Amino acid sequence: MKSLLFAEIEKKSAKFQDIAENIWDYAELGFTEERSARALGNALEEEGFQVEYGIAGMPTAFLAQFTSGEGGPVIGFLSEYDALPILSQKAGGTEPSPVVANGPGHGCGHNSMGPMQALTVCALKEVLVEHGIPATLKVIGTPAEELLACKGFMARDGVFDGLDAVIDCHSNSFFGTAFGIQNNGLFSFLVEFFGKTAHAGSRPWEGRSAADAVELMHAGTERLREHMLPEQRMHWATLSGISAPNVVPDYARTWYYIRSKDPYIKALYERVRRCAEGAALMTDTTQKVTFLAACHQRYSNRVLAELLYESMKEAGVPQYTEEEHAFARELQRKLGEPEIGMDVRMEILDTSTIPFRGDSSDVGDVTLKAPTAALQFPTWVPGAKAHTWSVTSCQKTSIMRKGVTAGARAAGLAVLQLLTRPELLKAANEEFAETLRQHPYEAYLDDDAVPPIHWHEKDMAEMRPLLDAALAEQNRR
Repeated sequence: MKSLLFAEIEKKSAKFQDIAENIWDYAELGFTEERSARALGNALEEEGFQVEYGIAGMPTAFLAQFTSGEGGPVIGFLSEYDALPILSQKAGGTEPSPVVANGPGHGCGHNSMGPMQALTVCALKEVLVEHGIPATLKVIGTPAEELLACKGFMARDGVFDGLDAVIDCHSNSFFGTAFGIQNNGLFSFLVEFFGKTAHAGSRPWEGRSAADAVELMHAGTERLREHMLPEQRMHWATLSGISAPNVVPDYARTWYYIRSKDPYIKALYERVRRCAEGAALMTDTTQKVTFLAACHQRYSNRVLAELLYESMKEAGVPQYTEEEHAFARELQRKLGEPEIGMDVRMEILDTSTIPFRGDSSDVGDVTLKAPTAALQFPTWVPGAKAHTWSVTSCQKTSIMRKGVTAGARAAGLAVLQLLTRPELLKAANEEFAETLRQHPYEAYLDDDAVPPIHWHEKDMAEMRPLLDAALAEQNRR
């Protein structure tokens, strides 16, 4: 079965490596990933999967499913494909050089993650059919991860219900996995203030400034920082207000992220809400809060993580050419990092033994719906920095292509073990039951909350023609 799995991965690799490069070219921001989602969905349909789009009210979300036999385990595979603003970068460059000025780019490697998972399930499908193994494989296309605005809505709407295990993934500069509690929970929300316009010079007393309300809210939350727990985080960005200084603005809004461990995040949110109410009271304006996203901390399953680690050791690190090592060393030199070339490490982490990280992931909600662990697979140069041009540069190279294949080998081996050794799946679910006993799932999003699917529409409408023109020019050369 392992031999067949590896043979099928090798046979299908080029197809999905090409799709990863195409998604890199599309560089679509969250909830605008029409081409990226369709590229993955079409490829999965060609391989015999049934594909449904528009999952949980998100047009660029999809569910691809293949069932072999009756009554087998149901395994989910998370797939991301959104790009980041401002991180456009020419492939294989060792210094900043955007494809499109201020354009989007795959500075977190999401272009390779969906194709890696699709390659994995398509190879596994052949093994299931050949050996008569009953199982259901589900690829869940999850857009807008960078907005943290997808998986919480999916969890609320039951997309992850009925899964026996979930394989998450992320591109990186190493092969790795982890178990235990990770990250912060997060609330993302807009606060809008509504006032009254007036002539700022002749009759300012008639106005009620929404911009003043935003500034006063920020003043309140800045003073709140002193009284927050050490691991809590809070960030804001003023998004709009009137631009003419001689008009009292009647509308302004600000965007907040608050992050905390799960037991304390709702209390922090209530304190921030009171800052908004106080700002409205002081300025005689009104205010409105709209949730954009929310997610839990991540509770990664130890049984699955250990299985992934053993599988990645068996799958092995890619073999790199001297040309690939030279590119890596030059990029590392430019970044001020150790010039180690493609020295790809392999690790498994117990998160209770490492310093706490205050970032967030919407995979957190999935980990409280089914046993879940994440595979980090190597598509970047060691020393490249996530959410910077250096990762974008790596993500359309032969290094990325080799990483996609290596990741599929590791993920495929792990799932093959789950499907042929029932005791592993039983142990993972027993651990998951204990996790839920200690950390019961609570939907942070109420029934009225809707995904912010129009968030990047305007930006992408401006950037897509420029990206298409740049790609056409590159193809002409």
